[in-house]
Amino acid sequence: MSGMTRRDVSTAQLMKTHGYSARTDYHKDKQDAQAVRELAREILRLTRSTLLIHMRFLESALVRFVPGDETVTPEMATDGKFLYYNSIHICRLFKTSPQLVCRDYMHLTLHCIFRHLFVGEKLNGELWDLACDIAVEHLITGLGIKSLYAERQEKQSWLTDKLKEQMPRLTAERIYRYLVEQDLPPQEIGRIREYFYADDHRIWHRQPEAGSGGDRGESRDKTQNGADSASELGDMSGEDEFTPPEDGESEERRASGGSDTGERRDSGDNEGMTWQANENPGDRPAMTPQETEQMWKKISERIRVDLDTSANSYGENTGDFVSAIGEVNREKIDYAAFLRRFAVLGENMQINDDEFDYIFYTYGMKLYKRMPLIEPLEYKEVKLVREFVIALDTSESVAGELIHSFVTKTWNILKQTESFFTKVNVHIIQCGAKVEEDAKIRDQDEFDAYMAKMNLKGFGGTDFRPVFEHVDMLIKQHEFTNLKGIIYFTDGYGTFPPMPPEYETAFVFLDNGREIPDTPPWAIRIRMTDSDIEQLPDR
Repeated sequence: MSGMTRRDVSTAQLMKTHGYSARTDYHKDKQDAQAVRELAREILRLTRSTLLIHMRFLESALVRFVPGDETVTPEMATDGKFLYYNSIHICRLFKTSPQLVCRDYMHLTLHCIFRHLFVGEKLNGELWDLACDIAVEHLITGLGIKSLYAERQEKQSWLTDKLKEQMPRLTAERIYRYLVEQDLPPQEIGRIREYFYADDHRIWHRQPEAGSGGDRGESRDKTQNGADSASELGDMSGEDEFTPPEDGESEERRASGGSDTGERRDSGDNEGMTWQANENPGDRPAMTPQETEQMWKKISERIRVDLDTSANSYGENTGDFVSAIGEVNREKIDYAAFLRRFAVLGENMQINDDEFDYIFYTYGMKLYKRMPLIEPLEYKEVKLVREFVIALDTSESVAGELIHSFVTKTWNILKQTESFFTKVNVHIIQCGAKVEEDAKIRDQDEFDAYMAKMNLKGFGGTDFRPVFEHVDMLIKQHEFTNLKGIIYFTDGYGTFPPMPPEYETAFVFLDNGREIPDTPPWAIRIRMTDSDIEQLPDR
């Protein structure tokens, strides 16, 4: 009998040493884990209902999320398709403040509406994440809704106030550019991030492996880790529920939260408000990132239309939100396709497959083996760019680096195959209040030499008329024989000619958040942000 007792004690000690619950507590722990998951589900349902009460225009976005695998993140995250969350995190957050859950849910939703999670390859991921957090936190605070209040917004004001002095509207793109220019040390970036952090962005940069827990440690057995997570909370009715984890406990919690605990929205529910026990997200037809982005673009446009038609019914504090969503949904022009309108017909030395007679060619190859009866034409009549003008507004309102980037990328687009003559006649004109410089470019070598020593001149007021007068003079001097038009890069604040020119004129307005001034009806308008210019092809 005594030997059996010693063996039982040894087994119990072994289980305790390795972190396993006693057998008598197994079913209780499992029930506690389920209770935590149900509580988290109810909190999220309540949160979504609260947001809908105050912002009905967000309904199409708020009902879109399908709850996903708990092991993807220890907090909250989304890839635009699933809402990933850790039940314990949700419960603890709610106990701290119900408004925190609302704010974080809103924070995460705005990332999707503004399509922040579809990250460009050329961006600095850390700075982009921070810029997106600053942008959405500023918008949430600006709504002035009590249910979205959080203490952290008081700590954010010093930076948002400073940013508003630097830019007319706080968007992720502008804030990102500002952060890049500031070149802040990593410690400062980390300090700022703490003030604006709400959700896990790592999923933006890589797709999660459902049920794996990612790089947060190896996951235990699904049932056991759910029980262990629940045991952290203790008795749900006790005074110490949602007690913060002890040191070393965080990593274990990150690996917990079994993959069988998520939920999905019942597609048969009109409101999409009923969350049921989860089927594995992997069972659903997979959406590509492009399809997901397109889905959120449509949702965002729907919200914009709703706000445009019923803005007054949502309160006066939605002004910044209306402006921001209008900007993100502004129709983007294919700048490369637009430049082709400056092309003219000409012959280019290249194989003309369109006018190639395959019948005689194949007959000759068959009859005489390697002797075709006809060769393809070695020239082709295509539309190519021969003459055009790039006019640059060199007033103080347009940054020099941005001008340099715009000229380089415009040239690179035009010199692509079937767009450029071998020899061209391009004039790059700098003009502020008067024409400061006119550089003639005839080929790639001359362009490279000019850009290497390009020095911007002017930096005064802006007057568009001198450029047109100068170009008209060049036409009279037969410098141009078939000028198709002018591309004028500016912020838009200048004096336009009273009469339309004889050639097409496109004004590429730098969108810096201010309203673009009225332009003459003969002027083609294109709006581009510094981010749009940055994303143009480099070669």
